[in-house]
Amino acid sequence: MQGDRGRKRSAQRAASERSQQGKIELRAPRAEFVIQHWDRFLLPSVAQVEYRDGKRHLLATLYHTPIHDTLTRAYFVQCFKLPGPRFLVRAVVGRSVDRVLQQDVAILREQTASLRRFGGEQYASTELDLLGPEIWRMLRQTERGLDPESKDIEARIKLRV
Repeated sequence: MQGDRGRKRSAQRAASERSQQGKIELRAPRAEFVIQHWDRFLLPSVAQVEYRDGKRHLLATLYHTPIHDTLTRAYFVQCFKLPGPRFLVRAVVGRSVDRVLQQDVAILREQTASLRRFGGEQYASTELDLLGPEIWRMLRQTERGLDPESKDIEARIKLRV
């Protein structure tokens, strides 16, 4: 294991761990802060979302354990540093995360029904999907016994918000 220590936290990762990461910076109009957003995928089945600005930091990690083709058990861990009373922040973040997870469950339920109805997977992607095609590529490379990080990818897009 490799580890790096911060002031109040430590993070460890396996030396052979492979990841795909996307970063987005949003500049709010007439605001004095930048919101940084990262999406990460760690082989074989870990997803992370991170948001950070000058005072706030939220990191959510979702561990997926496939049970069979149409069932995956998921474990969710969230860490956050937000201004305000801890009990209030925890309640607000908890409710928001619960709402997002309920939406995900509903979408996955519909997707599973569509897979059954149409007899399998036929996914499509757009240029806005920066991670999806790379995650599929990494998974295929790993299945073939090849290095999933054999090519460096950088993609930039501009969004008008």
